[in-house]
Amino acid sequence: MSVAIWVGYPRSYTPGRNRPVQYVCLHGTAGNEGPTAAENGAAYDKTRTDGTSCHYFTDSAGPALQEVPDGDRAHCALFHGNEIGVHIEICALPQTRAQWLDPVSYATLVTTAALTREICQRHGLALKLLTVEETRAAYYAPVGQRPTGITEHARVTQAYPEDGGDHMDLWDGFPWDVFMKLVAGEPQRRVGDDMLMVAKSGAGLNGETVPGHTRWWVGDGIYHRETDESSANNLIGAIRNFYGDPRAAILSWGDTSPEAVQAVIGSIPAGTGGGGSGPSFATLVEAARQGAELAEDS
Repeated sequence: MSVAIWVGYPRSYTPGRNRPVQYVCLHGTAGNEGPTAAENGAAYDKTRTDGTSCHYFTDSAGPALQEVPDGDRAHCALFHGNEIGVHIEICALPQTRAQWLDPVSYATLVTTAALTREICQRHGLALKLLTVEETRAAYYAPVGQRPTGITEHARVTQAYPEDGGDHMDLWDGFPWDVFMKLVAGEPQRRVGDDMLMVAKSGAGLNGETVPGHTRWWVGDGIYHRETDESSANNLIGAIRNFYGDPRAAILSWGDTSPEAVQAVIGSIPAGTGGGGSGPSFATLVEAARQGAELAEDS
């Protein structure tokens, strides 16, 4: 599947650029999300009279839709942002981290990340999330010292106060840790009810354990429970020995909240009922225990 398809120019844009592209800027539509949201956004931009447009729309179905070529200026981030940015409108509402990781929004993140990676590669941009200061330096620093990478509308607003912008999307709940790993080509696996997931939350930027901060969890897509590092490592090793590698995986992410845990490795806390298909949490744990005993006896 193509990363993006051309859908025709919007009503408002500016041909050409006076400066080279320095970053990909992500926006949120604060409107409907779902499989036809990008089409709806592109159609609206062909008729709206407020002078707004973007380069791309993304939604849960994919591929992305392109309405302005990268070499032209879209109208979505005022003077400085428009001049040096390629702009992606993510079709999504302001929402919590857990909601960003639900099936619809997560699919939208995957589409957006693939597009972001391709744009960065096309323009020689770093696969790096820029700070507000770096976003400003991308325009004002001397040639050869201008950072490149990925930013958001909120950081553009803060980076160029002289433009008088007030937009603060992508909002506080956006899962930058998950998204940047997707951009780097490291998909964050969402566990199904036929797989055991060992996860550590509050881990470092590279997934390392942070003493006193990292929390360990285990889940099968139906249940989850907190455990300790030793038990987690023993359990995943036993599952791999008993079932083979596809049944076990380790996920690292930064948020330690119960909502984030539930969004990734099971929506119902352990011990509160059943449901779903495939082996239950208890079945997987018992299989792991038996596998560990067999390994010890061999």
